Amino acid sequence: HSRGIQKGAIKAIDLASKALKDSLNQARQMAGVDISKAYITLSGDYVKGENITEQVKLQENCEIGEKEMHRIMRQTDFKARHEIIPNNYELVQILPHSFKIDDERFVNNPLGMIGSQLEVSARVIYAHRADLANLKKVVQSAGVEVAGIALNAYVGAFAVLDDAEKRRGVC
Repeated sequence: HSRGIQKGAIKAIDLASKALKDSLNQARQMAGVDISKAYITLSGDYVKGENITEQVKLQENCEIGEKEMHRIMRQTDFKARHEIIPNNYELVQILPHSFKIDDERFVNNPLGMIGSQLEVSARVIYAHRADLANLKKVVQSAGVEVAGIALNAYVGAFAVLDDAEKRRGVC
């Protein structure tokens, strides 16, 4: 059912909402589960992305914990919103893909490691604010609460790849 949607873009909210309601009813009947909340995944024309690098100074020989990870991701979020994302766009997701400790050691997960500086390289995913509002309106009009929004390829990888495949770079 893709009435009201063309090439992944909402063209008619009422038709798209009805098509979604019809699909949800079929899914409910087949699975026997009520769907009241869902994540929206985006792809294609909806999203844009840019790379970003951000770093934070830590206390000398600091053990990197959740506090330091939250700090660097908050700073990355701030930089993305104020320096990368245009005014009429909205942040969807920040996807960290590598970390550096003290300008030299590349690590996948810096938690528990010791360092004085932490750097993250990430992909900032954003979408046009009006497109996101229309998409949310379609979902909400179908009687489903929007739990969150994420990049389709990213969540798809989590659904089908195991840890070893992700480490090897399967895409």
